[in-house]
Amino acid sequence: MENFEKFDVLKYRKCIYLIEGVVHNNDSNIKKSQVNYFFRITFKEESKLYKNGSENHYAQDLKYYRKANPEQRKFLFDEIKRRFPDFDLKYQRSEKLNSEDISKLELLTEENCIEFLKGKGYLIYKQI
Repeated sequence: MENFEKFDVLKYRKCIYLIEGVVHNNDSNIKKSQVNYFFRITFKEESKLYKNGSENHYAQDLKYYRKANPEQRKFLFDEIKRRFPDFDLKYQRSEKLNSEDISKLELLTEENCIEFLKGKGYLIYKQI
């Protein structure tokens, strides 16, 4: 599996990752890739939750990343909620979708602008 998307939950060996993205380095004769993640945890009780890191791999090792099963996803999200209650995954995903939608000029209506600003945390007052 080499097509990673932002906010995918993947498993590699004994760890579960909330993926931020992948950077490929094709300049050298040995192809390497860097996997950036928001969170990483080992799938066992009382394991440490790592935040905002990266791991370097050879390009052929990326095929060993697999989608996490529902039990592993729940384990990761429960640990994130417990240790980092300020991290809101729903807000992060909606921000990604809003930024993609707002970048298209034909979608810039009053309603879309208000929703975009609300998603960024602004208070909106309408003048009567």
